[in-house]
Amino acid sequence: RVVVVSSAVIAACLAAIAWRYATAWQMVTALGIYGVALGVALASLATLVVVSVPPSQTAVAGAVNFNARNIGGAVGTAVTATVVTAELDSGGAPLASGYTAGFTVLAVCMVFATALAAAIPVSRTPRRVPSP
Repeated sequence: RVVVVSSAVIAACLAAIAWRYATAWQMVTALGIYGVALGVALASLATLVVVSVPPSQTAVAGAVNFNARNIGGAVGTAVTATVVTAELDSGGAPLASGYTAGFTVLAVCMVFATALAAAIPVSRTPRRVPSP
């Protein structure tokens, strides 16, 4: 359940950034916790993907995981940039409300990701690795 907890922490950090970014220390603290949780989540997901398939399919599973992360990152970046820059000031810079909306969208997405992570079946039997 590491992925579930990490996803929930990421969602909380994004919500905190969206609604409580009044000072630099709040932003730095939230982003620091976010970074640790993201690292834990991504490492755990990679491991989960590899151990969830037969040994003969680990390379394919790892590649699918890699591609899904890259495509998801690209789409997420595009959506977030669109939300943040939806309204600009007279100088062409995004308004603060755009950042609030962007981080809120990201937090909501992570709430859904947390729910999906909770739906991952738990395997009670470890995969056996044949001895050489």
